[in-house]
Amino acid sequence: MRLNIRESKFALTHPGAALSYLTRMGKIAKLVGCSTSEVKHVFNERGLTEVSEQVVNELGGNIQLIMGPSLRPRKAEVYYSIVRLSKHSVVVETGVQSGISSSFILQALEKNGEGKLYS
Repeated sequence: MRLNIRESKFALTHPGAALSYLTRMGKIAKLVGCSTSEVKHVFNERGLTEVSEQVVNELGGNIQLIMGPSLRPRKAEVYYSIVRLSKHSVVVETGVQSGISSSFILQALEKNGEGKLYS
């Protein structure tokens, strides 16, 4: 996978987080049967950015509730990418709490053009 300038700068200043990011991209690609560049493309989708901003705003700007205590890729974005790339029409989510993951899964289903979420 090729890194752009912003990603390269991040990798140089945060090598552990960058390695985690690249490893996760590879795991998602293997799970859904696509290339890491396709996963990276989904992570950069406009819809994902919009739902991220909306959720952060709904939480009063507290990005830590989404990010968690570490710099690893956000779990909700991982769920989004898996749903987008696997293109399943039915998703079952267990352990629902605040609805953050549900928001991302529903956005992915909408972007795919079909699907139902059972939480």
